[in-house]
Amino acid sequence: MQSTNVGDALDAFFRYCAGDQACATAYPDLAATYRETVSGLARAPLIVTVPPEMHLPDDRASLTSTLFETLVSRLIYYPAAYPSLPRLIATVHDGDSQGLGKVLASALAAAAAEVNYATNVAVECRDRPHYRDPLPAGSSVLDRLQHYGVCDGWSELGPAPLVPIGTAVPTLVLAGEFDPVARPSFSQHVAALIGPN
Repeated sequence: MQSTNVGDALDAFFRYCAGDQACATAYPDLAATYRETVSGLARAPLIVTVPPEMHLPDDRASLTSTLFETLVSRLIYYPAAYPSLPRLIATVHDGDSQGLGKVLASALAAAAAEVNYATNVAVECRDRPHYRDPLPAGSSVLDRLQHYGVCDGWSELGPAPLVPIGTAVPTLVLAGEFDPVARPSFSQHVAALIGPN
């Protein structure tokens, strides 16, 4: 499921930070900081001043744990956001809302500009049979952002992807270390199915 993939991508990102001397020095145990931030926001949301273009009452937003998890899960899609992600997590953890509104506005604008919702749903519904099921009980925040219950009325399920098993044609299979859509293990599985060539 998508939420598991995003969680795996974040875990990989946190492991990378722990193994990078500069990141680990500046942000020791980023994974724990993230978990503490989510828990803290669940108890007491952080009030953030946002730019007027967000059209919110009093130009203020309540950064809840749900909104924070959504923001981080969106940012992991964009490699350009990686250098600032540890600082963002630490800033929210410390309750510092200074400048956070601009980050929220730009992240939401980037997500809206990058993804055509209708096209995304059509592709996801065609390729992912589990979205035809109802939302699983006890679903996480990230599960609730997915297309459960939408696909039956959207598009037909497409055929399973074809993997050229045993081909003699050299085939390059790519994987992103922090890919929130397809784990590197998926690409390794496809490469194993194709076999040596």
